[in-house]
Amino acid sequence: MPRNKGLTLVEILLAAAILVTAFTGILSFNAQYLKSLESTRNFSVAVNAALERLEKIKARTNPSDETLKIDFDQLTQYNNSEFDIYAADNTTVLPNFKGISYVQAAMTQPITMYRVKVLVWWTEVDGKTIGSKTASPVSLQTTIMNMG
Repeated sequence: MPRNKGLTLVEILLAAAILVTAFTGILSFNAQYLKSLESTRNFSVAVNAALERLEKIKARTNPSDETLKIDFDQLTQYNNSEFDIYAADNTTVLPNFKGISYVQAAMTQPITMYRVKVLVWWTEVDGKTIGSKTASPVSLQTTIMNMG
């Protein structure tokens, strides 16, 4: 007796179920990858913004342009000072990022150094806020000494 060369309905449904399961796994992995990629990018932006803020504060005590110079004792103007984070073009504010700097005098008399701490926090696309004004995964510190 000759065998029918077509596929049965059961075989087609089984093949479709296998394909759907495979594609679901691939799409799920892809979504996790994209979320991880966004988190990594955001962390990188936050670290760069914190470094820029530290450098800006340090540069104000010994700038190449004397019109920007401030007295060492005026560094405290950056204490508890929130700042915006800009995109690479330095004109576009990134609304999901925020930063704050803290400047505290070291316990020496006269004051010869300040401790500067910068924190940056952000909101992910899914609405989850990473960090805050008091605790953040991006928290950089330095000490600025009065050399004059």
